[in-house]
Amino acid sequence: MSGTHETGTSPPAGPPGSPPWPPWPADPLPPAAERKLLPDLLRRVTPGGAFDRRHRALPTWRLTLYAGLLAAGIALPGSGLLGPWPMLPAAPLALALVVVFAGYVRRPLLPVLALIAGAFLFVAGHQVEQQRVLAERGEWTEAVVVAKAEGGGRGKQPICDLEFTDGSPPDRVVCHGTSAVGDRLRVLVDPRRAVPPSLGGPHVTGYTVTVGTLGVVFAALVAAGTGAGHRRRLAEAAGPA
Repeated sequence: MSGTHETGTSPPAGPPGSPPWPPWPADPLPPAAERKLLPDLLRRVTPGGAFDRRHRALPTWRLTLYAGLLAAGIALPGSGLLGPWPMLPAAPLALALVVVFAGYVRRPLLPVLALIAGAFLFVAGHQVEQQRVLAERGEWTEAVVVAKAEGGGRGKQPICDLEFTDGSPPDRVVCHGTSAVGDRLRVLVDPRRAVPPSLGGPHVTGYTVTVGTLGVVFAALVAAGTGAGHRRRLAEAAGPA
């Protein structure tokens, strides 16, 4: 029938003297809406995608191990234990891992839990860095409370504006509810003012345990979800028994 053709073949010739038409593409491009709504990386891990087809041959335990090691490798710099700069690339890498992980697992619970654990990990990692700086070079000094602002919501601690007795530039600190204007407080201050001051001593050990626990939870969720998703895909590929 005229006007029809097979994919990958040349279209019918035009009128005599007209320029030749280019051959039809072997693989038609996906619709523009699909290209915009489905990122290429996520499309590869969906059922039938390139990642899915290539990794169905892997044993479940091996893919689970790879996913857990990858998540742990991202969680370590995100914990703040290696310093502040490794946290910068770790944050987008963790987000990308969770997005791909969600596409492979196809069930929202574990990816959402992994995202929450990763978010808390980076928050605690920031605190680890601050506590480490105070532990390494913090100096105790005295300051006078010149103003106090109560916490804006439930569970929020008040903020006190301080003037230091040694002539250091004024600063503010999270203070206790019993603190009042005119009180003298003993404050741990970073001489370089790279991190906020603190009324208590550095709590490096406590925050290290916290980020370690969150890192293990993050890696375990990614590994467990990947293993479950892989077993389900293998069962779907095998079909009904």
